[in-house]
Amino acid sequence: MTANKKAMEIYSKCNKVIHDNELTCAFIQTYKNDRRWIAGKQCALIAVDELLQACTILDYDYWQEVKTEIEKL
Repeated sequence: MTANKKAMEIYSKCNKVIHDNELTCAFIQTYKNDRRWIAGKQCALIAVDELLQACTILDYDYWQEVKTEIEKL
């Protein structure tokens, strides 16, 4: 799975917990400044930071790239 797709997957799971809805492309483009969007992004970044602390050197580059993709959301 690409880092971009993994970033969206992690974000989507975190965001679903926050407001219990599936994301759509229209939602993403319309509500990027919404507090729920920002909170979902922050939760996803926390999850990836935890993985970065626990992963092996071989996985580190991949998860760092996932984190970069989340930050771009």
